[in-house]
This record gives sequence, structure tokens and C-alpha cells, in this order.
Amino acid sequence: MEQTIGLSDDKYAVDLRLYGHNAMLGDLNPASGPPREVGVMLLVSGPEQATATAVAKIANPLMLHLPTPDMDYLPSLAFPASPAETERGPAYEFVLHHVVDTVTPTEMFRTEIEEPPHHG
Repeated sequence: MEQTIGLSDDKYAVDLRLYGHNAMLGDLNPASGPPREVGVMLLVSGPEQATATAVAKIANPLMLHLPTPDMDYLPSLAFPASPAETERGPAYEFVLHHVVDTVTPTEMFRTEIEEPPHHG
């Protein structure tokens, strides 16, 4: 990103999420080994929405058109949404930084077990 828009690596974060392994063909695909189908979602975070959007728009064609190792063909691609970039606005992170030492794992939680009514 630094060469393209002058943005150093510490000014944004990316996270690739994989989902839908063999979601289309499922059991109809007799091949063994790695999944033949997989969805890939790139999540981009930045100090402001404009930065995250710019990084996503630059990454989009790179992810689509750069060759992949050990593939002599281009993959078949589709987008789950249009436009491909969805701006989500501010993101917040909840972090819990305290530890409670207990005798049993359930000591801090009330547990009520109810039996379902018997119909007979």
C-alpha cells in the first residue's frame, strides 16, 4: 500500500476469512484433499473509513487477478455483494482484562435445569 497510496503497514490491518468450503458441490464432488471451493472475505480496518475503503478497493483486483501457486488456470470468482466493498463504519473491540480464581468452573454462574413436561 505504501507504493500505491503512501500508507505504511502500521496504518491499517487486514484479516482474510475463509468460509463455505465445498459449499456448492458438497458431496457431489468426489475429489479428496483440499476443498475445491472456498469463499474468501477480506476485512480491512483503518483509522478512518476512507483508509479502510481505499485498502479494500486496491486489494480487490489483486486478489482476483494475481496468479496463485500451483494453478495453471484462473479460478472462477463471484462476489457475495455488490459493490464488492461494504463500508461498516466504526468498529469497537471489547477486551476483558481480569481473572477470577474459582474452585469450580461453574461457581460464578447460576444454573437452573428444568425438566420438560411429560405428555402422556
